[in-house]
Amino acid sequence: MPALSEHVNMYNSALNVLSKKGFQVWTVDNGETVCAERGGWDFFFADNPVSLLGLVAIFEHLSLTMFSDYWWRPTGELTTETFRQNPNPTSQSSPTDGSCRHAYIAGICNCD
Repeated sequence: MPALSEHVNMYNSALNVLSKKGFQVWTVDNGETVCAERGGWDFFFADNPVSLLGLVAIFEHLSLTMFSDYWWRPTGELTTETFRQNPNPTSQSSPTDGSCRHAYIAGICNCD
């Protein structure tokens, strides 16, 4: 499976996903900020469409029906202080050329 990363070549894909999810998308600040709205929820402001899609994913994951202050705050144990610095492979499969994708993605490999 191909790896993905946040890059300008993903912007059109993110915009199309947002559109198919029913969001109207626009820019402000001379194109510096990307915004989206659906069903009256118009608070998605991001630096690029991929980041905006990430904010939409958080919103959809929480299945909100009404606004409340700080609705986005995390409820799990994972925080920026506690998440791993290196990947923990979930599978021992590797690309067909024999190289390890974990090494490509993170610059390291602990698959052995």
